[in-house]
Amino acid sequence: MKNDFYIYNPSQANFFLQQGLEPVKIGVGNKRAIYVKYLRNEESEGIFAKWCELCLKHKGAKSSTNLL
Repeated sequence: MKNDFYIYNPSQANFFLQQGLEPVKIGVGNKRAIYVKYLRNEESEGIFAKWCELCLKHKGAKSSTNLL
């Protein structure tokens, strides 16, 4: 397992920041996209799980709205 990971999605990076996770680095990738780099550890994995739950709830809410 790698010890770090990169987030290119601004909403996701902001969520991680709001959860109190400190970035290791903020930079610009090869394709000129801004990224936020975090350490992969138990805390970041837990925050990622929360992010996934939030996305599933949002997706479910959108789907049920489309049925009306």
